[in-house]
Amino acid sequence: FGGAAAAGAFGSASGAAPAAAALGEFEAMTLLRAMIAAAKADGQIDAQETQAITAQLGKSGLSAEDKAFLFEELARPLNLEAVLAGVKSPQQAAQVYAASRLVVADASPAEQAYLGLLAARLNLDPAMTRELDQAVKALPG
Repeated sequence: FGGAAAAGAFGSASGAAPAAAALGEFEAMTLLRAMIAAAKADGQIDAQETQAITAQLGKSGLSAEDKAFLFEELARPLNLEAVLAGVKSPQQAAQVYAASRLVVADASPAEQAYLGLLAARLNLDPAMTRELDQAVKALPG
């Protein structure tokens, strides 16, 4: 991994949040699932987290059925295995971590622990994780 991977983790030319609309349906579902799981990491989904997820869902281009599935996902218990199942490449691993980090911008201790576990399970090295954290912090908003 390097700077290009971190830049590519956000998937959009503007450098904004992961652009689910530019991704395939499977990738969009995976990123949105990752965001939902990260938001659940501390046992509650706050208004800022809900807003971030809803904004990405609106941009996703997913079918009404897929959107309904994701809203149901909000009510289910956290399922890290479901998030990890959608990751097929190092770039996707970086995207999943970045999307997760984005939704918990001001991570609580529980969310920080979740992000650490996620990074380990995605096989992201600490340098890449720091780079992605810094990239998310540098985003406007």
